[in-house]
Amino acid sequence: SLGLSDEEAKRLGDVAGGLYAEAYGDSLAGVQSVVGELFTAGIADEDLSALTARVLDISEAFDQDFGEVISTAQTMVNNGLVPDMQSAFDAITTGFQTTGQKGRDELLPTLNEYSSTFAALGISGPAAIGLIDAAIDAGAFNVDRVGDALKEFGIRLIDGSDGTRDALELLGLDADAVTEAIAAGGPAAQTAMSEVIAALSTVTDPLVQETAGVALFGTTFEDLGIDVIAALDPAKVAVG
Repeated sequence: SLGLSDEEAKRLGDVAGGLYAEAYGDSLAGVQSVVGELFTAGIADEDLSALTARVLDISEAFDQDFGEVISTAQTMVNNGLVPDMQSAFDAITTGFQTTGQKGRDELLPTLNEYSSTFAALGISGPAAIGLIDAAIDAGAFNVDRVGDALKEFGIRLIDGSDGTRDALELLGLDADAVTEAIAAGGPAAQTAMSEVIAALSTVTDPLVQETAGVALFGTTFEDLGIDVIAALDPAKVAVG
């Protein structure tokens, strides 16, 4: 199915057989499937055994489909959230450990769908896990909705619309400086995002806070509430 040469098939078969002999996987065919997917993802021979074992551990410990574990890790690497697959598996493991049942159901789809959003806002893979965890602790009812909130924020801050500018000025921020920093990405975007969320969370007038929050986060602000939005401050996650 992979179109391998005899030599390649033997190498991959040896890896799968060795892991299955060490009690990895429910069947040899299952272990072979993981090895094959990692091989087609471009994993070098010297890393195949260790990373296959890692995928099987994650899949079994957290009751996840191994294919989705691998594809999510690839997405994180491709979007620059992590430097390599091992780092992606580290972040995914931590995410499952810290987010509880909500993470079991939604973590991988959220990381798959919103990796580009995290990257655009200068948020690394570990920081993204930290933000999701902080949002759940603050009362987020849905992990995917947290990703939605960040996506809405990124879109609205980059578009520079009158509504966005008015909201930033309502918070006492320099609209031009903030939108330019978000558009630049990287550390500048992360810092600007932190400034906006910090300013929004300290507003004492509920009407002003609601107006600015909806303008910057759309209906996700109404759905999640200020406590969850305040938890999405990258500076707080970095300190944690």
